Amino acid sequence: MLFTYCSAASGRESGASMISLYLNPLIERLRVFLNSPRLTAVLAGALMSLFPILVADADARAKNKADLLALLLGGHLSSVLFRYALAALVLVLILRWLFDWYRTRRGDDALLAKLLAKHVDPVIAPFADGVVSFGSALTLLLAPDLREGWPLKEVKVHYTGDAFSFPPGDRDNYKSYFDANFEAKRFFNNGVKYCIRKNPAAFTDTPTLELEIEKTCYSQVQYCRDCIATVASRRNKLIADSIETNKILFPHALCMHAVIVSSDEKVLMVRRSPKVSYYPNAWSVSLEEQLSEKDAPIDEGVLLRWSKRFLLEELGVLEEHYEERNLRATAVFLEGELLNCSIAALFKLSIKASQLQQIIRTQPRADAEFDTNRYRFLTLSEVAAELFNPTVPLHPTSQYRMLLYLYHEYGGPRLAKMLFKRQA
Repeated sequence: MLFTYCSAASGRESGASMISLYLNPLIERLRVFLNSPRLTAVLAGALMSLFPILVADADARAKNKADLLALLLGGHLSSVLFRYALAALVLVLILRWLFDWYRTRRGDDALLAKLLAKHVDPVIAPFADGVVSFGSALTLLLAPDLREGWPLKEVKVHYTGDAFSFPPGDRDNYKSYFDANFEAKRFFNNGVKYCIRKNPAAFTDTPTLELEIEKTCYSQVQYCRDCIATVASRRNKLIADSIETNKILFPHALCMHAVIVSSDEKVLMVRRSPKVSYYPNAWSVSLEEQLSEKDAPIDEGVLLRWSKRFLLEELGVLEEHYEERNLRATAVFLEGELLNCSIAALFKLSIKASQLQQIIRTQPRADAEFDTNRYRFLTLSEVAAELFNPTVPLHPTSQYRMLLYLYHEYGGPRLAKMLFKRQA
């Protein structure tokens, strides 16, 4: 399949490659349909409703095992319907397994990575081969099924209480940096941050996301960004270690980068405040928030508490405006330019864009990281248009988040087809 898309991209399409280009989106739609809990529930419900009728008929007619078998295979309406429902359920389960297997073999992630290669920043390009990335955002781990993601309440977090410590070669330099910038960078407010210790792993047979977290602090994060991430050789070595050894050996402020979607499928896009430390006045799809001591205890429920605080402080959105099951993580990724690990998330609200607009305008907010007079809502097609041809200056991870949202909505094959057409 990778050869198929490479051939198409270079203009040497074979008949088989063109068939695959159009067949894969259809297969993906069928896969999503077959994996629908509603379909399974309908078929299982049909069997459960027909079974008592079949048993009643058996009591009335069957006198031995042969009679019971004859009844099951006979032409009575309840028998026929029961056989059809049972056959349909078995067929759905078999096709579900086959389509999931085909999707795994197809390698959608590698296909998309190939199509997106020219949109990858040189900072992470050496590490992005076969990895879905955009700009300076390098995927560490994608949800096994991006159309589902990881429910935040099911993410497992392991926190030992350990604190990050620089290796001996950096300790004296960090102390000098801390002293020299104590006033200028306000290190007297040297708040606690949290960082990931290991590149997480998840597999289709064990799809739960697990994160191992330790403490760091604001000044350590700033030192890493100012004195380590700016040195290409050191930055590249640390990125390579995080991929090859799974050890993340640099302090960072674990952040959630969320796409906010209303119930009428409008995506929130905001202009960041000119007062924020990073990327002032840039437009973001949609918002970012760091893990904080406010979200303690750091346990298996922390991501859900974090997301609820996020929505309340940034937007004034209350728990009644969304369902917990619709707050999902889609990826763990590395902001290569800053050496920062973050979680990409998708928050689907239960309110329309007009209602969210009213909340933003009227409800008090704890944070003021975006201009409440400068925001807009994007349709799905507008998100696709902004991905490659942004009309405003964007926060560096916005296009990566937009890409994951499009993947969530379209599925890998359909998205790859759409990207191929746009680039052609």
